[in-house]
Amino acid sequence: MKALTQGENVALSQAGISGNNIFSGISWTVTGYEQVDIDVCAFLLNSQEKVSDDGDFVFYNQKEDTARSILLNTEPENGHDIQLFSIKLDKIPTHVKKIVFVATIDKASERSQNFRDISDICIRIFELDAFDEKMVTFKPIQPNKETSIALGELYLHQSNWKFRGLGQGFESGLEALTLRYGVNTNSETSQPSDEQYSINSNNSERFIDQALIEKETHINKQLTGIIPKIRTAVEQRINESNTRMILDHIFIEIFGYRIEEVKAEVKIQGRRADYVLAVDDKDFIVVEVKKAGMPLKEEHIFQACSYAAYAGLKFVLLTNLSEYILFKVQAKDIVENDAIFSVDLLGDFDIRDIKNLTLISRYGMTKSELLENLSDQIIASSPSNISSLLLSNEVIDKLREIIKREQNCDVSQEQVQETIELILGI
Repeated sequence: MKALTQGENVALSQAGISGNNIFSGISWTVTGYEQVDIDVCAFLLNSQEKVSDDGDFVFYNQKEDTARSILLNTEPENGHDIQLFSIKLDKIPTHVKKIVFVATIDKASERSQNFRDISDICIRIFELDAFDEKMVTFKPIQPNKETSIALGELYLHQSNWKFRGLGQGFESGLEALTLRYGVNTNSETSQPSDEQYSINSNNSERFIDQALIEKETHINKQLTGIIPKIRTAVEQRINESNTRMILDHIFIEIFGYRIEEVKAEVKIQGRRADYVLAVDDKDFIVVEVKKAGMPLKEEHIFQACSYAAYAGLKFVLLTNLSEYILFKVQAKDIVENDAIFSVDLLGDFDIRDIKNLTLISRYGMTKSELLENLSDQIIASSPSNISSLLLSNEVIDKLREIIKREQNCDVSQEQVQETIELILGI
């Protein structure tokens, strides 16, 4: 059996799968007591990464493609898979170059459910009655808020079929993928362009960018390997100089920056920042380093953000080797900052943490709009901003209208404001 990691691929022949009749089985475990309904589907894509027509989309309401090369069985009786695709490789149309398998939570928004309620989701490729060693399996890193996951893709490479583990999650469910791949969902809304969907405003809804997946996989694998060294450094309370030696390795070998792009002891307005991370001579992130395991405090945040404000940079990374906190800085009359994400490598970091760290890697900085979009989302939905909006005259007047309509009662603006302040604890 060949077990893949995220982004890894293997030729079916290398896994001992040589026949034309194969299967793709998908299984999972519901962790809670509530019912969670999961649908699976398959997109048969051409060389432009689109379905050629709606007959190349296989799902619960259309269990077979036009060419009858793929059949979805929603109630398999093999004792292992919950849903199963039967695939006839020799019948797949010549225009189909890739098949993407997706799992989606039905009525996720209505039931407030996501893949955090699911564990052990797995996709496997195998032949009927094959031995275990003639099988490919992939288990994504435990997802979080996603309601749809692209599990894996079967694709044609130089006349050979290969399989790649994806594990790419989306919070907007199946709709984003159907739009991306050109499936007609009969929606009254217009279909967004490829440009709109290539970089989505929500970080978790990045469409399948193979280079990005490979970077995430590399970072996950390398960080997992260095965690024992980080844990030892924290336990031994190594000094800041030795902490920086390990960080140099992380920035260069794991995050992919060139040596000259990891600028140490950068002089800013008469002070020195521990690091400035750059890409192709353009500075992006100020890094403030404390010795391994040292508690990160408010004064450290202020110090780091002041450096960034003086340097005219937007982002600050504060780290003690095990924790990584990213801030966005705004220098107005005073220096203000907003925490964008926090990752603890010695805690329970998950796929979302890996995605966030990838955004501050060298590759992530070449697509800096992804980090900009994420930070804008975080700031816009922050408690302080939402609180301010709730207390705005526009929202209060709207609430008064709703109360009038639903309760047939007039209330004053002051009454609504006092209630909101009570709820907010102001």
